[in-house]
Amino acid sequence: MPLCTHRVEVHAPAHVVWEFLVDKIQHPERYVPGVHGAVVEEMGDPQCLVRTVELDGDRRIKERVSWTPSTRTVCFVLLDDPEFTGFVINQVMEDEGRVLLEHTMNWRPRTGSEAEAEAWATKVREAALHTAAQAERRAAGIG
Repeated sequence: MPLCTHRVEVHAPAHVVWEFLVDKIQHPERYVPGVHGAVVEEMGDPQCLVRTVELDGDRRIKERVSWTPSTRTVCFVLLDDPEFTGFVINQVMEDEGRVLLEHTMNWRPRTGSEAEAEAWATKVREAALHTAAQAERRAAGIG
């Protein structure tokens, strides 16, 4: 699929949004539609791990996940996937007093068409909106 990005303004402090991105590393099912869980296979340095994620349709993907607190960035890189190659990046940014959450996905099919591109773009958008809503509820003292 071609590169897709979704950016949303979040009405919550950046550190609160970042807490949700860190939680998403071990609990993606709380944030991403179609994900049922993840198992950490190995820990790398203190800010890197390899995990297997369970998706709809009994599909599993293996990813190397690394995160950088100073830039509030999390990077998910596909490992040894038979269908796709690529990455996803989640980032929390502050710009002129606004907090922005950006999810970028760049998965390319190894062979065949990019017919699933629209479905994946929708999932990227839904994951960003869901994470933003959770952060806003916590910032408001609701969650």
